[in-house]
Amino acid sequence: MCEFIKDLFVSIVGAVVGIGGSFYIFYKTIQDNRKSDKKKEETQLKNRIRFLANLITEVIVQTDKQISLYEDQGKAIIDNPYKLHFPSILANNQMERLKDVDSQGIFEGYYFLFGQKEETLKDYNLLLNQIDFLDKRMRQLHEANEGNIKNLANDLEIMRIAVDDLYSRFHILLPLVGDVRYSQLMIKFNEYIGTGEVDVKSLQNDFMVPLFKEVRALSPSEGNEEAQAQLIILIRNVTSRIEHIKVNNENYAKSDPLIISDQLKECLEKLNEILEKINSKL
Repeated sequence: MCEFIKDLFVSIVGAVVGIGGSFYIFYKTIQDNRKSDKKKEETQLKNRIRFLANLITEVIVQTDKQISLYEDQGKAIIDNPYKLHFPSILANNQMERLKDVDSQGIFEGYYFLFGQKEETLKDYNLLLNQIDFLDKRMRQLHEANEGNIKNLANDLEIMRIAVDDLYSRFHILLPLVGDVRYSQLMIKFNEYIGTGEVDVKSLQNDFMVPLFKEVRALSPSEGNEEAQAQLIILIRNVTSRIEHIKVNNENYAKSDPLIISDQLKECLEKLNEILEKINSKL
């Protein structure tokens, strides 16, 4: 009987130990799974922020390059505002990718890196604001450039028509200046007539403006007053359109390409500061 009780006790203890061991293994497995899931979640959150940091870096680098190219355009315009100047436009979709990033995921990543506090929320909102401002201003710059090119191309075409009109009626100058002077002026005029690109700056300063002054200073004989008046109008049609080209081109350069660096300086500095803060936590 004692032997039976002893065996029974041993069996019960073994069963209890077995159950306890099973519970321990089960508990340990749950704990390990939780740790593994938490590790995976932390890795995912960090990877989201790494992706964000990489995009911000690319956006800053490409923006700096694009600004420099626009500055070159602005300087070229100031040097010669009588012609079209096309800036090089970089092929870059990083800003679109940055704008399309999952904001909820980035928000969670921010809280993971910097803690759930008011300062973290402010930093996150600051990041969004700087990205929005940078995107909006660069879009405005691109649109201003495209608008200026379109307007100048239209003005150049109007100028060409005005030049052709003057050229086709240039013969009315003959009785006002005589054969020799007329031949000299026609030779000079022909230098600007052709299929190639016209040097508008030279056309304006070296030919049209001196011609206008010369014609206006003439003292025509009786009956030639109308010819003089017609020529003055025809010349003014050309010079006024060229001046329009010059002024509009300069206004564009001074209001966009030549000031964009100063306008975006603070924004880019803040993005760099944000980037350094993120990288210090990764």
